[in-house]
Amino acid sequence: MRNIHLTIAILTLSLFAVACGKDKAKDEGKPADATMAPEKKPDEAMTPPADMPAAPEGDMPAADMPAAPEGDMAATPPAADAEPKLVCTKLIPEELQKKHGLTEVKDAGPGAPPRVMNCPFKKDTASYSINIVCPTWDEPVFKTTMENGKKSMKGAKDIEGLGRMGYIGDIKGINMLQAWDDDTMCYITMTGDDPAFMTAIAKDYFANLKPETLQ
Repeated sequence: MRNIHLTIAILTLSLFAVACGKDKAKDEGKPADATMAPEKKPDEAMTPPADMPAAPEGDMPAADMPAAPEGDMAATPPAADAEPKLVCTKLIPEELQKKHGLTEVKDAGPGAPPRVMNCPFKKDTASYSINIVCPTWDEPVFKTTMENGKKSMKGAKDIEGLGRMGYIGDIKGINMLQAWDDDTMCYITMTGDDPAFMTAIAKDYFANLKPETLQ
């Protein structure tokens, strides 16, 4: 389960690290690199900027991370009081927990508060996790991000009827589902053992996810 949480945390930090890099370039009056950040040495590649939240202990090869989206990801963040407050018991409410037989649903702590929240839980004895991210990207950047995430997976397959875009595949032997909600500018990354169960709960998760759910 530790490897699963590290996979999700690193994926989230990699996307936000690119955005922060673009902001810094704009502040200094320099044109932002429209492709990728400057190449770093292997031992520096996973070090987040000073203004980023600390990554969890452990490391993950850069090659295992989904490709970052092309273009400018540095949209101006909203005011603090307008940002969504993400709480796992609202994202996965009691009725949804009972329907799918979930236990131990809890907040694992935001990776980049307050627009990221990881919600681990159990189905019988199997461990799962849904990580939700609500960035301030426009639709073209969002679409590119999701497409790059799909390309990074092995054997990725589209999931019909799951938000604006949904797919499931394999990363380093871990089943991973990613989907973009159709009611909010948020996406989820879900990991676990049973792809059929993951697909079913992801659809109910999105049915519950409304703008008011994020307040």
